[in-house]
Amino acid sequence: MAKKTTKASGRKKYPDSYRYVVLRLWHKDLDPEKISDELGIEPDDAWWRGPLLDENGNPIINKETGKPYARDYGQWNLCSTVRGNTLLVTRIRNILEQLRPKKKILRRILKEVNADLDIAVEPHKDLAIAGYTFPADVLNEITSLGIDIHFSIHIPQYCIGSATLNPQGE
Repeated sequence: MAKKTTKASGRKKYPDSYRYVVLRLWHKDLDPEKISDELGIEPDDAWWRGPLLDENGNPIINKETGKPYARDYGQWNLCSTVRGNTLLVTRIRNILEQLRPKKKILRRILKEVNADLDIAVEPHKDLAIAGYTFPADVLNEITSLGIDIHFSIHIPQYCIGSATLNPQGE
């Protein structure tokens, strides 16, 4: 089956294997429920600092060490609601649209917690070069809130499905 081509250039289109954009707020003593209440936004994922628990409320034990797995910090995550192979900048703008009405509250929260916009991409396996443009107005809006940007490219040769091989466990 032939790859799709763009009408204007006739070049083949190679969609990324995956892309995601997540706003992450974290701190040693972060209370995800408090963040949700203050922003009036439900997170896509959140947790408190402490032991990881199974569905019955029991600590999950590391079989190698015999000790419970534990998180060192609480975290609150807001994902882009845009789905499919949409542009990264579209996903970023979607998160900003969710946050714009809450800027004042978010700025206050960010005085007490850490934050970044986590952008990750695994380019198509047949690409030798992948490029992504982030317009200045979008970058300015993110950084003016005091939010750092964490951008990672997951190289297909070192990835298994959507799991990245990383000895640090990140």
